[in-house]
Amino acid sequence: MICVYYTPPDPGGEDIFNINNKTFYHTDSMGFCDSPAVTKAARSETSCKEKGKMILFFKMEDAGFGEVKMTAIRKKTILQAFYTSIPVLAGYVILGAGFGILMRNAGYGVVWAACMSIFIFAGSMQFVGVGLLTGGASILTTAVTTIMVNARHLFYSISMIGKYKNAGKYKPYMIFTLTDETYSLLCDGSTPDGTEPELYRFLVSLFNHCYWVAGAVIGSLLGAVLPFPTTGIEFSMTALFIAAFTEQWLTTGDHIPALTGLLSTLLSLLVFGRENFLIPAMLLMTLVLTLLRRREEGTA
Repeated sequence: MICVYYTPPDPGGEDIFNINNKTFYHTDSMGFCDSPAVTKAARSETSCKEKGKMILFFKMEDAGFGEVKMTAIRKKTILQAFYTSIPVLAGYVILGAGFGILMRNAGYGVVWAACMSIFIFAGSMQFVGVGLLTGGASILTTAVTTIMVNARHLFYSISMIGKYKNAGKYKPYMIFTLTDETYSLLCDGSTPDGTEPELYRFLVSLFNHCYWVAGAVIGSLLGAVLPFPTTGIEFSMTALFIAAFTEQWLTTGDHIPALTGLLSTLLSLLVFGRENFLIPAMLLMTLVLTLLRRREEGTA
């Protein structure tokens, strides 16, 4: 289903078109609706009024130009998703290459680097995983370490439940590929006009995943033929987090979440020490942001 926005012309106007022998006024614009109110109307009514405009719902194929229109919308969705992911492209290829080099220096070839990047896709945990592999860590140690390193996903992914609820067949993959950087691109919930929202979010996730895998493969191949010093390369993930934080700070007017994260982390670091501060910091951030959200809802 799609929705057609149009403003009825003056009486006597001739700007009309036909769909299945039904006469409609010519559309001003066309696009997918991502509004709960519009979605509800699409399920229960054939038309509704919103902001002074009529919204008509019908199947694309009924219009006769559905296939062409769908192709144009999907093409725009692909291009917009790629444009959105470009900031991550540079970071992921470089960071992925660093991971590939570490794997090569640890004695694991390109197949290992590619498989870990495809099936684990955990960023910082993959860097930690190199040490776990070379150190002969047990399954229990590996599991506990993974939970500790990736615990932040348990907290910030909650805010994506509403945004992913209508993802359909894309949802499992989007959940799997929700990294810090992908979250920073999709967390505000907005999508470019004239695109399919769920396809757009899926493609942003897919592009970012591909960048990481490509970087890991490139790094592994280069590490096999060129000598690379790896001292300090593990700091590359921290550098990317700082860049993502800076970008959010510059583009978002509300700095309360960012300041909450900084102060919670600093306080937990001082109280619990560098070895144990991560989980308390995440819990404190979640508590403060939840209280702030309830306060805003109460005053709304």
